[in-house]
Amino acid sequence: MSIMFLLNTLVAGTIAILSLFKQKESIKWVWEYAGEKGECLHMLGCHWAAIAFLSLGGLLINRHTFSLVFVHQLLYKGLYLITSVLPKVYRKEYNRIPKGMACFFVVWCAVLPFLIPWSQLFQSS
Repeated sequence: MSIMFLLNTLVAGTIAILSLFKQKESIKWVWEYAGEKGECLHMLGCHWAAIAFLSLGGLLINRHTFSLVFVHQLLYKGLYLITSVLPKVYRKEYNRIPKGMACFFVVWCAVLPFLIPWSQLFQSS
């Protein structure tokens, strides 16, 4: 799980920095021109920064406590795939899908359910 926290920290941190401070590069390299500069990108950057910080906590402090970040990611990435990507695929609007991000989300959503320590997260006190 340490590798997942490390990857999460690096990927989310990079996306956060680009989305917050280098929006043109973020739109090109991360979002593949599916977004535009502005407050929404700042909000996304803050969200990704929070994920990076929580992942760093999991890497350095306590894996089980901070593994809720993976539950959060499973939920929001899965919802994004269901509510945004799948409808575009259905309508054959492939050029409107950030393909790199969508593929990464599919892989992450396929892997996370097997890595999340469900029993430890939801055991009664």
